[in-house]
Amino acid sequence: MEGEFAALYFVGEKKESIKKEKFMLLQKMKWPEVKEKIGKGVVVVVPIGSTEQHGYHLPIDTDISIPCHIAIEATERTQDIVAPPINYGYNEKDLAFPGTVSVKTNSFLDYVFDVCDSLSRTGFKKILLLNGHGYNTFLVHTVCNMVNEKTDSLCASTSYFQLIPDVIKELRQSKSPGGMAHSGEFETSVQLFLDPEHIDMNKAVKEFGFHKTKYTWPDLLQMPPVYIRTNFDNNTKSGVIGDPTLATREKGEKMVKALIERLADFLRIFKEEITH
Repeated sequence: MEGEFAALYFVGEKKESIKKEKFMLLQKMKWPEVKEKIGKGVVVVVPIGSTEQHGYHLPIDTDISIPCHIAIEATERTQDIVAPPINYGYNEKDLAFPGTVSVKTNSFLDYVFDVCDSLSRTGFKKILLLNGHGYNTFLVHTVCNMVNEKTDSLCASTSYFQLIPDVIKELRQSKSPGGMAHSGEFETSVQLFLDPEHIDMNKAVKEFGFHKTKYTWPDLLQMPPVYIRTNFDNNTKSGVIGDPTLATREKGEKMVKALIERLADFLRIFKEEITH
């Protein structure tokens, strides 16, 4: 059960040492080991993200690498299990940018439900869907409802960035709303801490192309009252919506540590206190 897979989501000293550590990664376990853990009532965490452009400065895997990292670190503390990630999501808005992959709404719902249904039928009683992509949010909650309606398991769902609104508010310097929409101050800060070798801050640019109204605006951390999807290529040249130039590694470290602590705390509560 060595953490070769986990090593993809760490850097520096952590990346070198992680191969020697043991993580409860489903794909690295033997089935009798999985059966034993199921008998102890573990939660299985399913990271869900996207393969999507993130401007000139961030890698395309940003929306899946972050929730994977958070899930792996949190479950190390709680001894729960991380399932293989779902790397693709709903991305119709970004298809003008090469490298972006999108899954249609119904296909996404069916596929993610089938993954959860299989986990349920093989014995897992509690499932957490950990989303890392803004436009997946409502779809992931819908899958959660489907799992609770159609299986014997209890499913919960969240987007990782919803776990620390207080921490983000304290650290935020970019304008609100708008500065943390896509590849902005928040995601860039987190990635500067998690994956600096794949970030080029010399190419980071701020763009606020989306038209803001009193009911609609772009911001990952301050959601508007009305949802509407518009194509990114009509609103941004770089693919950025927000201000990554204000991002720092120090902010990212504080955010990541808080994310891990909050997720681990929820996993303990989900496992011990929440029932059907």
